[in-house]
Amino acid sequence: MTDADVLSKPGNERNDGAGTRRERTAHLLAPRHTDSIKNDGGYSRFVDLMRWLLPVIALALVAILVGWPGRDDDKGNLTLSFVNLGGRDESLRMISPRYVGTDSHGQPFVITADAATQDEKDQDVITLDAVEADVTLEDGRWIVLQSPTGLYNRREETLHLGEWVNIYSDDGNQFNAADVRLDLANGLASSGKPVHGQGPMGSLDAKGFKILDGGKRTRFEGSVKLVIVPAKVE
Repeated sequence: MTDADVLSKPGNERNDGAGTRRERTAHLLAPRHTDSIKNDGGYSRFVDLMRWLLPVIALALVAILVGWPGRDDDKGNLTLSFVNLGGRDESLRMISPRYVGTDSHGQPFVITADAATQDEKDQDVITLDAVEADVTLEDGRWIVLQSPTGLYNRREETLHLGEWVNIYSDDGNQFNAADVRLDLANGLASSGKPVHGQGPMGSLDAKGFKILDGGKRTRFEGSVKLVIVPAKVE
């Protein structure tokens, strides 16, 4: 299979951030059984999953940055505020920030991090540690996004996730990527490293991806491989 373009599924806006992180993560990691899946359009369901899964990476992380303290403009579609501030161990470091936000449709979500640190020489450069986003989609599905670190340049409006990015969904699907770069000003994101998605219905592998048009289109690049696992007939 050659390079593939996928249009993001419309309408999958965030709804809320209810539920504890521990309970939801434990549920996500529990084993799933493929024999419970009906063989009624499994292929299209899996492709639909991949249509919204990658753009969620960009949307959840942009949510952190649009409302970052000290940002002067209000051009973004998201509004956020700080709650439950754990404290500061020095003037440029914030411990255990928790972000509660709403999107352009007024739908809430929750994002947390272990720490946020401004560079002493350039305060437009901010390092995020252990980012986790809990997002509930409009159709009732919910996901958890996790990344150990990110480097945000407020002046250039870019975010670089040099390590892994994992997304787990409540229906047993997960997506793994690395070295993800986001251009927030232009609504772009990309990775030139291998990406992998898997779940009860199959798997998807590619040598990279690009999120275009503000998340409306996702392009998988380089020897894209899509494997569909046939559902068992009851």
